[in-house]
Amino acid sequence: MSYNQCMRRRRDILCLCSILFPLLAGCTRPAEPAIYLATAGVAPSPDVSALASVLNAAVTPDGSVRLPELVKTQDDLQRQLRLFAVTGPSATPGQFGVSEQVVAYWYNVRMAWSLELARRAECEKADPTLLRRTSFPVDGRRMSVDCIDELLVGLSRQEGDFRIAACAPGAWLDDAPLPNRPFVAADLFTRQQEMLNRLVLNEKHFVISIEQQSVYVPSLLWRVRDVLLAEYTRQYGPGGTVVVALKSWLSPLACVRLENALGYRVVEQSARDALAIQGRMMYMPGNIGKVEVD
Repeated sequence: MSYNQCMRRRRDILCLCSILFPLLAGCTRPAEPAIYLATAGVAPSPDVSALASVLNAAVTPDGSVRLPELVKTQDDLQRQLRLFAVTGPSATPGQFGVSEQVVAYWYNVRMAWSLELARRAECEKADPTLLRRTSFPVDGRRMSVDCIDELLVGLSRQEGDFRIAACAPGAWLDDAPLPNRPFVAADLFTRQQEMLNRLVLNEKHFVISIEQQSVYVPSLLWRVRDVLLAEYTRQYGPGGTVVVALKSWLSPLACVRLENALGYRVVEQSARDALAIQGRMMYMPGNIGKVEVD
C-alpha cells in the first residue's frame, strides 16, 4: 500500500469514527435544551477566519474569556457556528482529506460552541449544569459538547494518542485553556504539544494541592490516562504513574511544576461546570494598570 493510500485509509477511518463514537455513546437523540440556527443558503466552507477574530478579541493570554469582548464579537461567532453546522468530516468529507484536518475541525467546533454556551450562561442565565448536554447543529447533524468529547476520547484510543482528547480546548476550567487562534492541520502536532504545556502550567485548569497531596486533572485527561500510561509503558517499561508518564511529554518548565507532585494521588476534577470567565478588571491603589477581582 502506497503512502497516499495509507493516509486516505487513515482519514476514512477517522471520519467513520467521528460518526460512530457519538452513536455508540448514545448521542443520537437531541439533548435538552437545544439550540437551532438558521442555515438556509449557507455554503459549506472550512474557513475559520470568523473564529480567529473571536479568539483574538475575547481570549486572555491565560485562556480565560473576556465576556464584554465576546459579546461584541457575536456576529463573527454566529457566522462561524453557521458554517460549522453545514461543514464537517461527515457533511463535506471532501474538505477533510487528512486526519489532522478532522481533529483540528473538532477542536475548533468545541471552542466556538463552548464560547457560545458560556455567553448564554453568563448573559442569558442558562443553567450551567446543562451546557455540556445542550444540543446544536454541527457537521450536518445534532450534537453536544458531551458528544464531541465522546468522539475525541474515541479518537484518542483509536490513534493511541492521549493528547487528542486531553488537549481539547474550551471555555470551562475543566478544559485545556483556550488559545488565541484556531487550529489548522499543518501545525496540529506542534500546537497539541503547546496546549499540553499550557494546561499543566495553568494553576486554574490543572490544580495541584500541596495540602491534600493531590493532582486534580481535567476530566478529558482523566478519561484517557490509560492511553497515556500504555504509551509510557511501551517506551519506558511498566511502573510509571500518571504524573511520571505526563512529565515525559512536557517542556522543562512544565516539568518543574510537577516535580513536587511526584507521589501525589491523581484524581479527576469535580467542578466540571465552572467557566473560565475573566473577573472584573478594576484600578487598585498601589498597582500599575488594572487587576482582576472576583
